[in-house]
Amino acid sequence: MGRFEKIFDDHFTSLDTIEVVLKVLRNEGITQIDTVKLIRAKLSIPLSDADKIVLYSDTWRDRKENHIQIRNTFFDSLEQD
Repeated sequence: MGRFEKIFDDHFTSLDTIEVVLKVLRNEGITQIDTVKLIRAKLSIPLSDADKIVLYSDTWRDRKENHIQIRNTFFDSLEQD
């Protein structure tokens, strides 16, 4: 088991504790995308659901607007092709 998986297992008890888990993971250096992948794997939920949990969390709030802007730019470029 990896370091971040152990942190998840040590702190997660229910969705009520997810914010605590996210804060500890971020403080330990996990990236936003790796957080999404970890949440998806650990909770066996669709990628889109894991992404929403992370994107709209208080822990990652400081990156939310930038992340949405990058996505919009990416999808806009796909529509132009």
